[in-house]
Amino acid sequence: MSLENLKRLRRSLTVRLLWVSLISSFCGILAFSIISTLTNIPATLLLISAVGISLLIGLLFSFFVITPAMSATEFLAKAILHVSLPDSTVSAPEPIGLGSSKEYLEKLASYVYEAVSASPHVAQTQNSAPTTVAPAAVSQPTDYYSTVLQSVSLPTIILDATDTVTFCNTATMQYLQLPQEDIIGKPVFDALSLQFPNSNTLEDWIKQSRQNTVTSSKNWERVKLTLASQTIKQLDMAAHFSKGNSLGIETVLVLFDHTERYSRDDRDLSFVSLAVHELRTPLTIMKGYIEVFQDELGEKLDVEQAEFMRNMGASAEQLTAFVSNILNVARIESDELVFNLKEESWAEAITDGIKMMELRARVKHKQLSLEIQPGLPTVGIDKVSMLEVIANLVDNSLKYQHTDEPIEIKSYLKDGQIVTEVRDHGIGIPESLLGHIFEKFYRSHKSKKSVSGTGLGLYLCREIVNAHGGQIWAESHEGQGAVIGFSLPQYATIAASKQTADGDGITRSAHGWIKNHTLYRR
Repeated sequence: MSLENLKRLRRSLTVRLLWVSLISSFCGILAFSIISTLTNIPATLLLISAVGISLLIGLLFSFFVITPAMSATEFLAKAILHVSLPDSTVSAPEPIGLGSSKEYLEKLASYVYEAVSASPHVAQTQNSAPTTVAPAAVSQPTDYYSTVLQSVSLPTIILDATDTVTFCNTATMQYLQLPQEDIIGKPVFDALSLQFPNSNTLEDWIKQSRQNTVTSSKNWERVKLTLASQTIKQLDMAAHFSKGNSLGIETVLVLFDHTERYSRDDRDLSFVSLAVHELRTPLTIMKGYIEVFQDELGEKLDVEQAEFMRNMGASAEQLTAFVSNILNVARIESDELVFNLKEESWAEAITDGIKMMELRARVKHKQLSLEIQPGLPTVGIDKVSMLEVIANLVDNSLKYQHTDEPIEIKSYLKDGQIVTEVRDHGIGIPESLLGHIFEKFYRSHKSKKSVSGTGLGLYLCREIVNAHGGQIWAESHEGQGAVIGFSLPQYATIAASKQTADGDGITRSAHGWIKNHTLYRR
């Protein structure tokens, strides 16, 4: 992660330097042209004046390059001085724009881990013999770093190789509203009642890290924590894993409370979903009238009137999709969205989905191109929900493509998975934003003023695809269009698993498996 950040900073500085050079050169040439036109000074003085103006402008614009590098350096220097010197007057650095907020959380978790691991009790100097650490001391942080962590205002928890809590700071006890003896020495999954927004839980991540990596970092957003008083907190959590740590410190957790902000979002969403729910009845009536008019009056309408009816039908379908997205997101948040997976032909399902979108494409003067590999195996899907995924992905391409090229939808078998891709030739997605487009309510600042939307379509697609046991991704270069694809397992694969239902298909919630009314976390 740190090396990637360095590459990004290097690229950013290179681009900035290039701009400074171009602007300085342009200003020098412009100054030379203007002065030579308006005055009759000798060529030598003319050249010196132009170079001087170019240098002056270059110096002014150099701050454009220096600022990001100095900000990162200052942040790092303050962090090192603050932790390295117990009596240091250097205050902790304020957070700055070091990439996305996720990267910052992971950096902070890694920093806490390094602070604990770099114990002076295990350090060796040139003039001293190696220090032997007693086994009893290995499971506890040293006094010095324990003091450092106690001063951290964020709840910080340390786990050993058995996922047992070996240390928590004062902020943790205050946050959990529990005494130390109810936390220390307990398995973390007993001490913390956590509910994750999807199947990618802390427990699964730790298991995978032990099997596949030596060190790893991870963060989660919108995690719910139920306290002993049944109060529910909402938080972000960052974790750092280090296998075989000499101090027995395998996992470090840092909690970031966002209860107030996330609760406000939930209240806003509940209000919006309630208001949107009231739109369903009049919307259904309006769609019915449009269909009646098209059937009864279709042959009597002239070309312009027929175009009006098509536009009305497409707008009604778009509004229906908007209502469904809002209501489904509200159901996902409350874990009430349930999918009934049945064995279906994916070729038929995706064909039906594209037919639903053809009217909307014609109204926007766009074409849809569908290519399906022959002989695709069946899939286990909730057909209505997967049609919403197709509709959202195609609608997304219709919004962002402003050329006459067709939007390409392809479906094929790859590595035992049925892969579907929706490719457009629109404005594309900046590389820095690709990691955020599936987040709830996320809208790119570059396009949200020119393209309508709620920021819920791709989030809903991700949740539905994940609940079906698949994966979703995006590939793009700014100005070159985008490809958004997802994969689904074959029906035979999921039917052979332990989560199959008896004769009635498979049932899943947005957050995991359901069988016999029991939730199975994946």
